[in-house]
Amino acid sequence: LLRSQMNPHFIFNSLSSIESFIYEHQPKEAGNYLAQFARLIRLTLENSASEYITLTTEIETLKYYLELQKLRLNDNMSYQIDIYLSIDTEQIFIPPMLTQPFIENVIEHGFRGIQEQGLINISFTKKEKYLEVKVTDNGIGYIQAQQQKELYQTHKSRSMKITHERLKYLNRSKKQKLVF
Repeated sequence: LLRSQMNPHFIFNSLSSIESFIYEHQPKEAGNYLAQFARLIRLTLENSASEYITLTTEIETLKYYLELQKLRLNDNMSYQIDIYLSIDTEQIFIPPMLTQPFIENVIEHGFRGIQEQGLINISFTKKEKYLEVKVTDNGIGYIQAQQQKELYQTHKSRSMKITHERLKYLNRSKKQKLVF
């Protein structure tokens, strides 16, 4: 149930961007965006059937998501994904779309009002027996984003709350806990 709550919000944002390209008479861009969106939705639907997916699959999904965001932001954003050598991405399993809400928050809140191109760095590091996922950016920062949130609120963002609830649910039956 919690996984399915994330998907409508995600789908809505993408469809709104495709709609913008159509209204702006940019059929090539709309077609490109729609093809990327279809690939992402296919991956999301396939992943949602599993409680856990490989880190490889999560990263592939993130790349599609980030490419769609770049397109939506007219290439005014770039990203880098770093995977440290000690990580075998086929042997690490995580809940699907676990990292996407954090990146969405950077794009929707952290980049609001910045003049330069938005930069996101996502790193996957192995710390002892844990996987550490770090998302850094050149946005306005958490405190300022929270202050601006009320000014620009066009929808009620629930992705972080849903992610927290997902982790709480998944941690009930697991010895190894997921935290953020």
